[in-house]
Order: sequence, then structure tokens, then C-alpha cells
Amino acid sequence: MARTEDLIPHSLLLVAEDFGGGLSAAAVARAVARGLGSVDPEREIGCWLPEEAGAGVTADGWRTMGERAARSRAVVLAGPRLAAEAMPRDALFELATLARQGGIPAYGVSAARAPDLFEARILDLQVVVRADSAGGLVKAGAVLAAAIGGL
Repeated sequence: MARTEDLIPHSLLLVAEDFGGGLSAAAVARAVARGLGSVDPEREIGCWLPEEAGAGVTADGWRTMGERAARSRAVVLAGPRLAAEAMPRDALFELATLARQGGIPAYGVSAARAPDLFEARILDLQVVVRADSAGGLVKAGAVLAAAIGGL
């Protein structure tokens, strides 16, 4: 998996949070990235783990993350809950907002219930897949890779 700093145009930015139950943010990112790479193994996938980066602590950190997201062709958000009411100050909500404002398509993987149609529209998520195991996360990544296609 490429580092976020290595993002190039036509790449994906994968942002993952801890799903709990033994699925750390890093484990979630590895599994989803494996699935994302199943369609196009050459695709560059940048990864950002907000909890490890101390996300949201500084304005400079968010500005840098916004710049990284803007260089991506799509953003994949993997979090325990992608429901709008659960994310008002969450890193994933902020990135969904940045993606929407920048015209960058965003996709989601949720451990709990997926957002309903209204919530998905608020977050402007193109596709949301529910997965709560390592194997499920790989499959979710493959589903999203097919949905993202040649972006």
C-alpha cells in the first residue's frame, strides 16, 4: 500500500478507522486495499489512518489532508459507522465533505449499518458496502473497485 505522501493523480485515497473487534485501522486498510487492488493491481492506493495521524488536531493537518484528497481521483472511507448523525465531527465526515466540495467521488465501507439513502446523499457517497470481518472487507474493496472502475 502506498503512503499518502506518495499519491499521484489517478490514485485512490483510502481512509480507515478502527472497526473494533480486533480490526484495527491498519488491518481495515490492508483488507480493503487488497480488495481494491483485485480489479487493477497497478492502481496506486494512498492510505491515511486518522487515529494514527492525530487527525483534526490542527488546521494545517486538515489543509494537508484536503490537498491530498484533491490529488486523488476517488476517496474510499472505511469506518465503523457511516451514518450522518454519528459522524458530525468525525474525520470521515470531514473528508466526505472535502471530497464533495472538490467534486471527488467518495465511496464507503461501514462495519455497522450502512447509511440510509438520505444519509448517503448528505455525505454524497456513491456506493456504501457493509462489512465487519477481514474477509468481508476484502470483498467490500473488490465491490468498490468494480464500482470505481477506471477512475
